[in-house]
Amino acid sequence: MPTVASHHNPSLTRDQLWMIATASLALLTVVLALLDLNDAGMVTGVLCVIAGGWSQMVSETTAERFETVTATLVGAVALAYCAANSSGVFT
Repeated sequence: MPTVASHHNPSLTRDQLWMIATASLALLTVVLALLDLNDAGMVTGVLCVIAGGWSQMVSETTAERFETVTATLVGAVALAYCAANSSGVFT
């Protein structure tokens, strides 16, 4: 897998970047759910699940797959919470 240029870690691969993006979106979704910003949480939750699915397809190692699945599940649970408590804008 070709590497992506980064100032902090030049050996970071694209599948690792997708895993980091998925985990970041999952964390953001949980924070938005805790702050009761459910409509924004639904958007980030959907993006998390999409990023997690793509990350799962491009991941090369088992460790990355476990991290991606965990982050995707956290994002999906937060998405379900946000959908259940949303204002109805997206439903």
